Amino acid sequence: MPIVDPHILAQMPARSHVDRRDGESELFRRASFMPPQRRAVIEGVLKHGLTLREVGEFVGSPAGTISRRFRRYMQILNDPIVVALTEPDCALDADLHALAVAHHLGGKTYTQLAQEHHTSTDAIKQRLAQANGWLQRERAERRKRR
Repeated sequence: MPIVDPHILAQMPARSHVDRRDGESELFRRASFMPPQRRAVIEGVLKHGLTLREVGEFVGSPAGTISRRFRRYMQILNDPIVVALTEPDCALDADLHALAVAHHLGGKTYTQLAQEHHTSTDAIKQRLAQANGWLQRERAERRKRR
């Protein structure tokens, strides 16, 4: 029987044998922007040391599904735009930031975002292209400072 409330996972103590690397706290900080169901997969495996089967029982999915989700979520968390969006000093406009986080970390489609924001999918695509342009400018500025 799956536990469907991922908030319960947040209350579990971390297993002491799980190796803590410096980058792991950054990864958990970025994962904090994800919806609870996605975050539960990442935290279950990395923070609590659960097996894929145990995480699967927790969220109500087979271990193979959890394996694919875990791999996909790790790719998302290490995507350069996600890293930039989740920086504490992210200078992106608040509305555009929320939209980009919902799309990149929340997994919302253009259509879902358009419905939520009462606009067209083309308008959403344009706004997300602005976020991508912002990232390109940020990268260029960082290279200049080095």
